[in-house]
Amino acid sequence: MDELPQSLKESIETIFRKKITKWIKPDFGLSSTYRFSITFEDLNRVFVKAATDAETTQWLKTEYKILSSLNIDFIPKIIKWIETPSNYPILIMEDLSEAYWPANKNGVKWRKKHIPILIEKIKEISNINSIPALPHLKNKNYSVWESIAVNPENFLKLK
Repeated sequence: MDELPQSLKESIETIFRKKITKWIKPDFGLSSTYRFSITFEDLNRVFVKAATDAETTQWLKTEYKILSSLNIDFIPKIIKWIETPSNYPILIMEDLSEAYWPANKNGVKWRKKHIPILIEKIKEISNINSIPALPHLKNKNYSVWESIAVNPENFLKLK
């Protein structure tokens, strides 16, 4: 998925009424969504995430709900949310690809000077109220642990 799909390119160019001159697929992200840092002919940039199937559609909708519900300084600003019945949704955000990203395909490498900032932001996140529009998380492993609690002998025999 390193190549920007033509239909996605055309959609973005139509929405912004300007040509895309460059796109880069970033070295992060674990889902099969399309992810691109896009540069337009006027050198403005945006970050685009587009769903590729029903599962990534739900993930992207959840991400959009979270980003659009929070007013905090350390998340990207939403530029445009595109959802039409005939296409998978597209989330267009502020491009932060020039920032330092500690996680990539080579693992996670925090810079020592960023650890206090990380701790501060985690504290901020812990004070955020839940977002009512989000679906409740389901612990997929709950039934496994429930069955172990009922009959722990087999689990305890594992070595």
